[in-house]
Amino acid sequence: MNLRRRISAALSTLFVLLLASAAASPSLAQEPRQSAFLAERYDVSAYIDAPGQSINASAKVDFKAQEVSSNLRFELHPNLELREVKSAAGKTLPFQRDGANPLFVIVQLPSQVATGATVSVNFTYGGLLANEENSPVPGVRVASITKDGAYLLLPSRWFPLTNFPSNRFTGTFRFNVPDTFAVAGTGKASAPTPLAPRA
Repeated sequence: MNLRRRISAALSTLFVLLLASAAASPSLAQEPRQSAFLAERYDVSAYIDAPGQSINASAKVDFKAQEVSSNLRFELHPNLELREVKSAAGKTLPFQRDGANPLFVIVQLPSQVATGATVSVNFTYGGLLANEENSPVPGVRVASITKDGAYLLLPSRWFPLTNFPSNRFTGTFRFNVPDTFAVAGTGKASAPTPLAPRA
């Protein structure tokens, strides 16, 4: 009887370990694969249209290849329409939203990039950021533009990001905002420059 209890206890332990192993395996398989490219440097210019509750922006991004690839994959808020993607040489590059997850965009580079090499890509994009609809953080308004003010938090992916939230980068960000707005953010700020009103 004592032997039977030991065997039963051993089998129960083995069963629990197998269940724990089976439960752990899918979570490992579901971890997102690291991007073939990581953004290292940004130069972003953004126009905040307060009455239209929208943003129009251009971004030059330097990406470093983590593996040999010609598929550049990054995250951009689903409400933002990517209007144009160009290489550093000015060549138009084909791109498309990921059909399974519209947060992701895939750009086809002209040729494969060697591991450790850097490639620069220019983006032109814009769209409405009025509420939490299509928010990358479901049910949370991580970006908002209104006539009274605006905020653009990093989780909103209001500019092209790779491997959010772990990727680290440097950059220069310029904002054209109404004269009733003041711009605040991290990093060193330059003095504001008044601009002529846009038509």
